[in-house]
Amino acid sequence: MARRSKRFPLSAEDLEARHLLSNVMPNHPVILGHHHALHRPHHSPKPPPVTPPVTPPVTPPVTPPTTSKTYDVKITFYGWPDNDPPGSAIAYPTATQPQAGGTGTYADPITAAVSANNPLFPVHSIVYISELQKYVIVNDECATCSEGWIDIWVGGTASNSAAVLAQEDALTGNDTALHQVILNPAANLPVDTTPLLQVQASSLLPI
Repeated sequence: MARRSKRFPLSAEDLEARHLLSNVMPNHPVILGHHHALHRPHHSPKPPPVTPPVTPPVTPPVTPPTTSKTYDVKITFYGWPDNDPPGSAIAYPTATQPQAGGTGTYADPITAAVSANNPLFPVHSIVYISELQKYVIVNDECATCSEGWIDIWVGGTASNSAAVLAQEDALTGNDTALHQVILNPAANLPVDTTPLLQVQASSLLPI
């Protein structure tokens, strides 16, 4: 037989306490004789994940395209014997052209000299000589040149000074004539790599 547990009648104080607690927390069982505490979770809730700030990509500065310009200028020639001092030294050498020279291609332009602080042809600018079909680079200075005047290197050595001077005069011809040149030219223009010491004087004609 199942045994029944003894139940004792509640006192008036217990009945009143149960009534009060049932009104405060109607959904919780009332247990007399014990402290009733609210249960709290054992662990605090995790904080929301922190999203790192997004760094925008760095955009490199845009280099504006170089604009070609056409000028009509005076053209003369110089070489080893009338360089100052005689030789192949230049005013503004570069790693690829430490002294006067060049074959006339875009990658290997011929040395050219202009006046100091020339406003038309900055140092190391590339110029295309249309009549000669050669590229030149401004990396030397001409003491007697004016603004619209380009002096082009023809080469030479100490042993052929007379021939160099004669070729300079022949190529220059009428030194008051103007010739068309292109500053900042395209790299794919026609090129004649014949050395200037071998170029016929008639190849350079005034415009």
